[in-house]
Amino acid sequence: MEMRDTAGAGESVEIGWNEPQGVIGLSFKIFFLRIITLGIYHFWGKTRVRRVLWQSVRMNDQPFEYTGTGKELFLGFLITIFLVFTPLILIIVGAALVLGQNNPLTIVIMVAVYTFFFYLIGVAIYRARRYRLSRTRWRGIRGTMTGSPWAFAWTHFWTALMLPLSLGWAFPWRRVKLNKILTDETRFGDRNLEFNGTTRPLYKPFAVLWIGSIIFYGVIGGLGAYVASQGSAANTSLALLIVPLVFLFIIGFIIASVWYAAKEMNYFAACTRFDQAGFRLKATTGSLIGLALMNLLILIISLGIAMPVIQVRVVRYFISR
Repeated sequence: MEMRDTAGAGESVEIGWNEPQGVIGLSFKIFFLRIITLGIYHFWGKTRVRRVLWQSVRMNDQPFEYTGTGKELFLGFLITIFLVFTPLILIIVGAALVLGQNNPLTIVIMVAVYTFFFYLIGVAIYRARRYRLSRTRWRGIRGTMTGSPWAFAWTHFWTALMLPLSLGWAFPWRRVKLNKILTDETRFGDRNLEFNGTTRPLYKPFAVLWIGSIIFYGVIGGLGAYVASQGSAANTSLALLIVPLVFLFIIGFIIASVWYAAKEMNYFAACTRFDQAGFRLKATTGSLIGLALMNLLILIISLGIAMPVIQVRVVRYFISR
C-alpha cells in the first residue's frame, strides 16, 4: 500500500516494511507455551506477534509501537465469557427448563437472545478496533476511535437485515457504509482519517459476481437434483461426469469472489485520506489467490504452528502493495 501527498504540499509520507527476524522460532515458542498453559498463553502470544508486526511497519522510517498486554486481552476474554456469554446461555437454558423446550415463549426468548448476540458482534468489531488503535503509537502519537460501539453495532445489525431483503444487492452499500463509519471515526493524534467513497463504482463488479453466484448455485442445484432423480445404478457413472464439472464451477466462483474482493480493497484504499495524504493499494486476483494458497500450505505443513508466519505474510503483502 502506498501513501502519498495528494495536495502537493506538506511533509512527504512513506510507508515501508522492515522484515522481522525470528518469526519461525517465535511461532514454535508460542505453540509450546500454549500447550503447557492449556491455551492461556494464547493472549500473551497474540500480543508478542502484534508487537513484531507493528514494529515491522514503518512510516517515514519510524516504526509503529504496540503497547497492549496479554493480561488486558485475557481479562477482556474473561469479562466476555462471564458477563456476556454465560448469562445469555443461562437465559436460554433456564427458559427451556422452566417453560419447556417447545413452549412458544421459550422460542421467542431464544430468538431474542440470538438477535442480541448478533447485535453484539458489531460491538465487538468496533471495540476490538478501538483497543488496537489505543495501543498503537507512532513517535509517541496515539490512535483512537471517536464514536460509539453501540451506534456502530446498530448500523451493523440493521444493514445486515437488508441483505436477504435485497437478495444480496445491499452488500456493496453495506460494506461502504460500515467502512465509512470505521474510517471517519479513526483518529491518530489530532487528525482523523476520512473516507469519501460511494457505492456506485462497486456495483458493476458486484453485478458480475452476483450473476455468477446465481449461475453457480443454479448449476450446482440443478446437477444435484438431476443425480437424485436418476436410479441408483446410474448415480455412480453420473457422479464421475458431474464431479469434475462441479469442481470447475467452484473454482470459478472462488476466483470471481476474490476478483471482487480485490476491486473493493483497492477502491476503499483509494477513497481514504489522512490529512493531505491519500492511499493506493494494488491488490490483484492472482496475487491474493497465491497468498491464500501459500498460507494454506504453510498452515497444513506446520499443523497450525506457523500462524505468526502467515500473519506476517498477510501484513507484508498489503504494505508492499
